[in-house]
Amino acid sequence: MNRSARKEPIFHTDEDCVLFLSTLAEVPERFGAKIHGYALMPNHFHLMVEVPQGNLSEVMKYIGAAFTQAYNRIHNHDGPLFRGRFRNAVVEDDA
Repeated sequence: MNRSARKEPIFHTDEDCVLFLSTLAEVPERFGAKIHGYALMPNHFHLMVEVPQGNLSEVMKYIGAAFTQAYNRIHNHDGPLFRGRFRNAVVEDDA
């Protein structure tokens, strides 16, 4: 998961959500990762991502950078959109 800087909303419109999801859609082919689920809240997102190549940091860096660049271009913003490094937890089984 990652949260916006200063806890400000980043998903204002459906178009913002579509922009994030289009960025997310590039991940499987680029990184060999599998997206099992996601949740978008006004000021943060949660992902369930499987990374067989162990490249979670690269995946999250790409998502954050690509979405931020596109978001800033559309909303005429400048600077970081997220507060810093993502948070993660390992999920090993259904329990």
